[in-house]
Amino acid sequence: MDPLKRISQSIIFRKLTGVTLVQVAGAFLGLLSQTVLARILGVSGFGLITYIFSWIVLISLFARLGFDNSLIVKISNTIESRKWSLLGWYLSIPPLFIMASSLLIGSLVLLFLYIFQIPNFSVWAISLLVLLPIISYSNLNQSILIAFKKTVISNIPVLIIRHFVLILVMVLTVVINDALISPFYAQVANAFAFFTGALVSGYWINKEKATLELHLHKSEKANPFRLVAESFPFLIFSGTSILNQHADVLILGVFRAPEEVGIYGAVSKVIMLISFSSIVANITIKPYITRSRNQDGNKELERQLFFLNLFVNASSFVLFMLIVVFGERLLGIFGNDFIPGYNVLLILSFGKLFAVSTGPVGILLMLSGSDKIGSRLELLFAMVNIVLNFALIPFYGITGAAIATVISWIMRNLVMLIIVRKKLKINPTVFNYTQIKGLVNGFKK
Repeated sequence: MDPLKRISQSIIFRKLTGVTLVQVAGAFLGLLSQTVLARILGVSGFGLITYIFSWIVLISLFARLGFDNSLIVKISNTIESRKWSLLGWYLSIPPLFIMASSLLIGSLVLLFLYIFQIPNFSVWAISLLVLLPIISYSNLNQSILIAFKKTVISNIPVLIIRHFVLILVMVLTVVINDALISPFYAQVANAFAFFTGALVSGYWINKEKATLELHLHKSEKANPFRLVAESFPFLIFSGTSILNQHADVLILGVFRAPEEVGIYGAVSKVIMLISFSSIVANITIKPYITRSRNQDGNKELERQLFFLNLFVNASSFVLFMLIVVFGERLLGIFGNDFIPGYNVLLILSFGKLFAVSTGPVGILLMLSGSDKIGSRLELLFAMVNIVLNFALIPFYGITGAAIATVISWIMRNLVMLIIVRKKLKINPTVFNYTQIKGLVNGFKK
């Protein structure tokens, strides 16, 4: 069969197409929502909510206790093996744990901020006590939908509904009473937007539960502390991974003014354009990695990764070139005050393109039985990233943050690629001679 025809007829390709459409729409709406916020709040106000939101994303990962990633494995394996006894527990108890831990951690952090009289306390309060639990619950719902192999719709609440509602609320507020506009109100609107998306994802999960009702009556209890222990490597990996992604913004907020954080935040939103295709591929491939634990499974996984990465690398390179050519205009969409971030945009674009080229090495380690190694490496390079940012930001500002971040990206991905090649015996990149040869031979036939 023709290679392109074989690819187009595969289930993973159909899922990839659907997820891609959602990601493209989400990327557009995400860029638009951040542009609206930047235009309305100005560079200083946008910098403040960017800084606080980065902290909320990081805290949310620890509040989720690693359940979001571990449940992808647990629920997928339960459905695959048709062992239904624990499925009902997995769908009902972890959300309660996550909401409780979010409120507890949020309250403790808020108490710390109150004791040390941190500025903008009201913005922090609404973010920690309202936005944090909603984000945690919303992300857990996304993981549960992925475990049910609803990879296409799993992203709609966070990427489309949330951004659409946020844009609608902010625009209507400007039209009706722009005196309400402030960083505090923007976080209230953000919380409402996340809550709307969480309601939709919760509804879809309940529909999936309804189709399994005959089996779920056999539900039995699991040991929650054992689940926490089993989720710990995922917690470390996810937490340090997000810390890697947000360390630059968090440390910038310590040493630099909100205006610089705002410029860097706008650059980060544009950079997401390069990585959106890799995000699509990662979401699509996650449920299949957990089933590829033997040599034959790894060979099939390598083939799937090769074709996925053809799409990822080609689209990422095109987007990289567009950013190089039109980067200043893209930043100008946020406002003229954001254009000085163009050089930083070029540095981060190169780093992101390199990271994409190595394939989903982190996810491969975490979901294929090497989670302890993956979490330790993620922690190591998060520390490297933090040290480099602390060393360079005081002297070079946003340029130093970009250089530090790119260095840590390159080191992380190269080391993880070597480990994946050694332990899993697969090449997750497009630079795979065996797969290229098979593709060429398929076309010749």
